[in-house]
Amino acid sequence: MSGVWLADETMQKLFPKRHQQKNTQFDLLTRILQVVFVLIIGLFALFNGSVETRYFFPVSALFMAVFVPVLVFKAWQPRIVHSMNLALWFGGFFLSLGLFQVTALSFSLVEHNIWQQADAYLGKSIGSLSAHPWRTVQALPVFILPVLSFMMALVLSQRHKTAAHLWHLLTVLGMSILLLSIVLEVFFPKVLFFSSREVGEGTFSGVFVNRNISAAYFILTGFALVGSLVLYLSQQTSREPTRVGQNDASVDLVPIMLGLAIFGICIAVIVTQSRAGAIFGLFLMVLCGLCAWMWSYRQMRQTALPFFIKRGIPLFLIITAVIFIGFGEPVLQRMGGEMNDGRWCAWESGVIAAKSAPLFGYGLGTFQDIFPAFRRSGCGSSGTWIRAHNSFLELYLGVGILSLIPLGLLGSHVLRIVSICMMTRRRLAGFAFVIIGFVLYLMLHSLVDFPLQIPGVAMYAAALLGTGTGICLARAPSPAAASS
Repeated sequence: MSGVWLADETMQKLFPKRHQQKNTQFDLLTRILQVVFVLIIGLFALFNGSVETRYFFPVSALFMAVFVPVLVFKAWQPRIVHSMNLALWFGGFFLSLGLFQVTALSFSLVEHNIWQQADAYLGKSIGSLSAHPWRTVQALPVFILPVLSFMMALVLSQRHKTAAHLWHLLTVLGMSILLLSIVLEVFFPKVLFFSSREVGEGTFSGVFVNRNISAAYFILTGFALVGSLVLYLSQQTSREPTRVGQNDASVDLVPIMLGLAIFGICIAVIVTQSRAGAIFGLFLMVLCGLCAWMWSYRQMRQTALPFFIKRGIPLFLIITAVIFIGFGEPVLQRMGGEMNDGRWCAWESGVIAAKSAPLFGYGLGTFQDIFPAFRRSGCGSSGTWIRAHNSFLELYLGVGILSLIPLGLLGSHVLRIVSICMMTRRRLAGFAFVIIGFVLYLMLHSLVDFPLQIPGVAMYAAALLGTGTGICLARAPSPAAASS
């Protein structure tokens, strides 16, 4: 597909006017696809994160019917081919391994004894790597769809203008979910909003039924707002040469409005009472936001480190202190019960289970099936654990030591695009901190919970990462284009 773009660039030099008209039509079609893409991503979140099969599969079918043909037929620029290939390897890993795990095998390759028990009681003489093959088959779309979301976002972000447009659309989507959650909590607390629980039951969770999932989505929205602010400031900086000699005393309200929205996100996360969201999310959002702001100004970049030490750190501490002193009581009240949290027992039992199948695991999505066999007596007998509350542990239980492969692919991709952004994007170098911030937040939150195992959150995060990749890899617009 890169050959198509090389031919396109040649035609651009030979027929510039015709190429400009073609680009206008291309951008219009791309933006229409972006709106449809964002609406479907929003549906995944709207239906309680699409954790229920009756919502997940219809929305997934709609997503694939619309966008798989686009991925197949839309041309790729050479600069995104490497990232697209990594995504294909990432998705192909889970697809091929999942299919292998449900394949009938001899007992000598099966690491656990569930199939030997089936042989004794049911007379079956073959087994599989998965302790529950059908559960593994059902889990595959949860791993594959975020990959498609990333690829679709990247394909729709091959130019800087369209990439910035999609990022702003995703920001609007996140804020819309937050505002809808507030309206439901305040005015319709008894409503069953695509779930079996009332909206007002428990703490502030909005369209989701779990406060930690709500906090994760709101934190991602906060990073999207920070990214929109960086994009806007870079655009204003590019317009400064055209404003020389003009007396413009008007106050620019956009940064102020974005700043107030970020502050509102902080309050919403605290109201959810999510400890991981408040500790990891708010800390990284404020810290990376300040770094992105300072690094986005060329005149600051030469003295970024001393400036951050002298002003950035005190400002960061003041902002964090004000937020927690003024609004942090709900979270602080829950800080004392960490050691008594039931997830500690689940982690200990999960580690014991992991030692029993270290090579290939028990199959994707089978945690709730294998956990009872390793559940420690100290965990009690009440309650059913369907999540390990540690996505890395659950991934290891699913695929064993092979889990290092997708984690390595993800880490190498993030390091690559961040380094490219900081070295080549000049005014947008600070955007790299937005990528670093929300990826690091998701990794930390996944150590103590399961935000990425919720399709609505995973699809939104993948779309942000794909769009952010497009921004980092896209060519910087000329000042004339930016001011038009």
